[in-house]
Amino acid sequence: MPFDGPMPHDAAPLHALLHVRDLLARPNGWCQGTAYRDKAMCLMQAAAIATYGNIALQQCVVKHLNKELPRWYRHCRGLVAFNDAFSTTQAKVVALVDRAIAHGPHTN
Repeated sequence: MPFDGPMPHDAAPLHALLHVRDLLARPNGWCQGTAYRDKAMCLMQAAAIATYGNIALQQCVVKHLNKELPRWYRHCRGLVAFNDAFSTTQAKVVALVDRAIAHGPHTN
C-alpha cells in the first residue's frame, strides 16, 4: 500500500501542517490564550501536537506558518501574538494554515 512504512522525510512537514489544520478547523477546535479550553487549542499548541514531539519538525512547521503571517506579526510579534490578537478569528487562523500548506514544504 502507498502509506505503509515510514513517511518520506520531505513529506513530514506537509502531513504535520495538514494535521494542524485538522486540529484547528474542528468546531470549537481553536482558542485564544495559552490554556486548552474544552479540547480547543491555540496555533502553537496545534503545531506542537501535530509534530508528535519532534522538535526539528515542529521548527519546520512553525517556519512555514511564520512565512504566511501578516508582515506586522512576522517581523515583530510572531504566531502567538497573531493567534491572540483581538481581530483574529478561527477562520483567519485556518486560512493562515491553508496558505502555509499551499506555499509550504512541498514547494521548496
